[in-house]
Amino acid sequence: MRSVPRVGPRNHPPNRTTIERTTLEPSPTEEFGDWHGREVAEVVARLQTDPRRGLTIDEAARRLAQDGPNRLPPPANGLAPSPSVPS
Repeated sequence: MRSVPRVGPRNHPPNRTTIERTTLEPSPTEEFGDWHGREVAEVVARLQTDPRRGLTIDEAARRLAQDGPNRLPPPANGLAPSPSVPS
C-alpha cells in the first residue's frame, strides 16, 4: 500500500490548504516490478493480454477507468528527459 496526499481547501482562509492522506492499494503492475528483467510470456500472462491482438476496446476502457491513464510520473528533479536522438 502507498499513501497519497489529497489536497483541498477546508474552510480556511483562501491562502491555506489542508492535506489529507488516502491509502491506495498497489496496482498489479506496481506489485510485479522489474518488468524489463522478466520473460515476455510471464509479462503477457501477468497483464492478461494477447501480444498479437492486444486488448479489446471494452477491456482497455475498463482498465483505464480502474487504473487511470498510462503515464510516467514526472522526474524527481523536475527536469524533462532529453529527447532521444535517432541512430
